[in-house]
Amino acid sequence: MNKRSTEGAGTPSPSESSDLGEELDVGPVGKVPQREECPICMRLLPLFTRLQTYAFCCGKTICCGCDLQHKIKNEKRELMEHKPGLRTCAFCRTAAPDSDEEILAQVRKRVELQDPQALTTMSLNYGNGQYGLSVDHTKCIELLRESAGLGFSVAQY
Repeated sequence: MNKRSTEGAGTPSPSESSDLGEELDVGPVGKVPQREECPICMRLLPLFTRLQTYAFCCGKTICCGCDLQHKIKNEKRELMEHKPGLRTCAFCRTAAPDSDEEILAQVRKRVELQDPQALTTMSLNYGNGQYGLSVDHTKCIELLRESAGLGFSVAQY
């Protein structure tokens, strides 16, 4: 039996492979940015952004576990007090906005503070014409560029 037949079919041996994806191929690997922690449980936030919750009232990003626990506590409190609509922020306990105007006011406040997440959200609101805003692609691109310039990775693609 020859040497090739004992190895995986079509798989070159390490000595035959010339391209192993070394650092020279992609350039020097830069410093990896430190991941943020959830301000409530202090665990690292998940990389997948859909497993994070951003609050426009305080500008905090929390993990989905803390957000879920807060929602469960809110629902229990609503049932016990017989008062629906007692939704609050998990971090700062600010009451959740009820109308589009209140939502826009919170987002605009964060935009004035140069919050990259709020800049991206506001740009998408302009791009899609949400919350009563007229569709303005120029403003959308301007806000996305500003957010990307602040290092917000979501705005960069």
